[in-house]
Amino acid sequence: MIFLKKKPISQDRYLIVKGNSGFGNRISLVIKAMLYAEITDRRVVIDWRDGMYADKGINSFFLAFDVEGVTPFEEDGNYGKDVFPRIWVRNMEKDVHDIMDEYYPNTYPLIDKTGIDPFKLDYEEKVVVMTGFGMSGEEFEFYKKNSNGKIADGNMYECMTRILQSNIKLKPLLKKEIEDYVKQNFVGETIGVHIRNTDCAAIMKEDGGKLTNDSTYTAVHMMAHAHPHAQIFIATDSVEVLNSYIDIYKDRVIYIDKYFNDDPKKPIHFFNEDTEKSFFEALKDLYLLAQSEYLIYSHRTSFGRIARLLSKTSKDKIIKIV
Repeated sequence: MIFLKKKPISQDRYLIVKGNSGFGNRISLVIKAMLYAEITDRRVVIDWRDGMYADKGINSFFLAFDVEGVTPFEEDGNYGKDVFPRIWVRNMEKDVHDIMDEYYPNTYPLIDKTGIDPFKLDYEEKVVVMTGFGMSGEEFEFYKKNSNGKIADGNMYECMTRILQSNIKLKPLLKKEIEDYVKQNFVGETIGVHIRNTDCAAIMKEDGGKLTNDSTYTAVHMMAHAHPHAQIFIATDSVEVLNSYIDIYKDRVIYIDKYFNDDPKKPIHFFNEDTEKSFFEALKDLYLLAQSEYLIYSHRTSFGRIARLLSKTSKDKIIKIV
């Protein structure tokens, strides 16, 4: 178990986590930051004020979560000039996309230049900034090796599962909304299905409006047939996909009412004007998938992988779509 140290702020060294991508990758990055900070004796400061999941300037992470020992970014936090990468000196109030637009326009792969090297543990600066797209297995093994026994998990999967289920807590009101939905709608067995159909679309074919030859649909069909009385909870970013499953499975399908883009190729979180509402809708989808007795998810998306990590159902009740 990781215990983040509590010390007077004046004595702290900071690891500032700048969110810059989709939700699943951001959560993975937060977990990576917690491991890195434990090893290097830093306090994790999270900055999700970039406008992806709330109005720009609002730290959306703390709208949804509480994590002991993790604090929000403060614009008047007086983090000073002892910062790495140096590009953040006098720019700490900005987000990753601001920096990329200003210094590296049209070169998004260079986003690594806006954050520390995750394999370097001996930065002397008081403040270091971490960005990126989550944690790799190689990074986890490096942190475990250098943790002096503080990280005791067998593998990255076990570590992320433990932290997600034990350390990163939903806000009480959001947790209650999810619990209430389960009580009211999860009657008997429930099959949770995650289908991302925008920028990470699964391969699908249509035949007379019905989905065929699609690996997700095949898995759903097999499980629905094996459990004829089970409800099917659909978590998707595509109203067309949702309606297709309703056409097939009728009133067995349950879902949350939410915003869908008019353009099926655009991710909801990039193009919805009410970003905060979509953020909470996505969180509800995620945690309801994890509450399902059976789970079918896309391993190709970080959202699906996080749903799998949150799920407490047994392995034999989970189907991974690759």
